[in-house]
Amino acid sequence: MQRLAAAGFTAAGAVGGAAAAVLFGGASRPSKEEEPPPSPAALARRFCPYGLPSDEHVVVKQGYASSINFRLRIPNWVAEHYSRDQSDADGVDRKHSKFRADESVPADFRATNDDYRGSRLSRGHMAPAGAHKQSQEALDETFLLSANILPQELSNNGSDWLRLERWSRGLLKEYSDVYVVSGPLFLPDDSSAASDAPPPAAASAAAAASASPAVDASAARRRPGPRRRRVAYDVIGPHEVAVPTHLFKVVLAEQTGTGERRLAAFLLPNAPVRGHPDIDEFAVPLADVERASGLTLFEELGAARHSATEVRPLCGAGAAARCGRGAMDGRIAGWKLLGHLKLAGDCSALEEAWGAVPPKTEAFGLMRRTYEDRSGTMACPLAEKRERRGDMTAVCGEDRSGAG
Repeated sequence: MQRLAAAGFTAAGAVGGAAAAVLFGGASRPSKEEEPPPSPAALARRFCPYGLPSDEHVVVKQGYASSINFRLRIPNWVAEHYSRDQSDADGVDRKHSKFRADESVPADFRATNDDYRGSRLSRGHMAPAGAHKQSQEALDETFLLSANILPQELSNNGSDWLRLERWSRGLLKEYSDVYVVSGPLFLPDDSSAASDAPPPAAASAAAAASASPAVDASAARRRPGPRRRRVAYDVIGPHEVAVPTHLFKVVLAEQTGTGERRLAAFLLPNAPVRGHPDIDEFAVPLADVERASGLTLFEELGAARHSATEVRPLCGAGAAARCGRGAMDGRIAGWKLLGHLKLAGDCSALEEAWGAVPPKTEAFGLMRRTYEDRSGTMACPLAEKRERRGDMTAVCGEDRSGAG
């Protein structure tokens, strides 16, 4: 009410002033039209100086910009900028942050915490929480479900994806600026037996031709056609939040002054990965990520972004040196054990994977439940039950504790 009253007073004063100007023979000056505020796409340029990957439902937060897919209920992409002048603020802590629905997204298209409950998937950050502690608000915004979170397999989130996040931020030791774009991919499953099956119409024609001698045999011969492949993905919760089959991360590192630029694109399955492969093993050509995602990344660099001689690769083929495993610690090794339990193909492999799980590992209770579920599925005898006193494991649907 006070603001309205103040506004009314100002307006009245303006009218009175204009009348006075006319009364005393003065001329009132036309008010200058206020410029419209910049669009989200324009504001997002500070995270995407070489062009936005797309302009669908772009939102801008303190630490990142993203494009929200209303149909899939997850981001199409999330863009970040890391620089050496960023620092963590005092008192900022993720224990004060909570996953929450993004109220700016229409309710019908909005992901909620209920969607993740019981899914056995984590709420995976695209812009990692640990990279955005410049303020509590910036950290809290990384927990917005529609803008920055998607369903991610737990062991992937806590191990290989976490290694890649840490590696990306670690580039600031050598470069002044690092630009990162992350997001989901939905790729075809080549293992599908139906992918090579003839279309129903072709199969029916072939059957009819073989049954009728009057039909020319050459017409019944199956002509090679375009190969069919199938894209299949899960959805979770009442809002049917899409579970991507893969994840991508594209990293551009720059050095102010010298103008040096290096780039790497990575593609990871949204699934357990055996062992601790070097980060280089996930590197792919940028064109592969663009083709699969339908996004154009760092477009204003032109053809140079696809040229290993103009923008040299950070990792993978053509790189000056291998990037290696990245930063490893007990947390990453622990979450990898969960992946090994899921990957076990027989009872012997399952027992071997379970035997490698220390009772004091993080999320021991979750790993025990995974072991028991897999044992039941494969009809394996259960090993002697091991307990962890005071086990405080995350429930299914939680993010990996403290990671990201």
